[in-house]
Amino acid sequence: MKHIKLSVVTRMIPVLVICSVNSQPNEGEGQGKFSFTGKKWQMEKFMVAPAIDWDLDGTPDTDIFPLLEPCDRDDLLLFREDQKMIRFSGAEKCDEDEEPAKEDGTWKYNERTGMLTMAGDNKVEESKVLESSAKRLTLKHVFKSTRGTEHALTATYVVR
Repeated sequence: MKHIKLSVVTRMIPVLVICSVNSQPNEGEGQGKFSFTGKKWQMEKFMVAPAIDWDLDGTPDTDIFPLLEPCDRDDLLLFREDQKMIRFSGAEKCDEDEEPAKEDGTWKYNERTGMLTMAGDNKVEESKVLESSAKRLTLKHVFKSTRGTEHALTATYVVR
């Protein structure tokens, strides 16, 4: 379970990257300027439904954001127009060798389906874009727990 949680958190916080190196976009898939590109996004809310014992303390959790490490909560994510994702470390470092900024994978957005696909570290994850405006981005990622229960992670980001 911990592997799934760390993978999803890594993607959703810095968030979330896609396999589209030198390929033509499929129908409905585009690159370039979308309301979420060219901005530094910081997560402000991270929820899961139905509840799951995220921190393994015996109590099911729905609000995951306060359970994240402070060094992860202050990170920023940038979706560049060239379909590269950049993660910026916040003031709170997770380790002393952490880079201030690093390329964190690639992304692709399908306007027809509203799906944002992110790829990096040999992983591909899809999230539904629930809201994308000048100052707010909300993504929903569905996964199955080790017990087979389907859970929805919803992350809300704001421009910083």
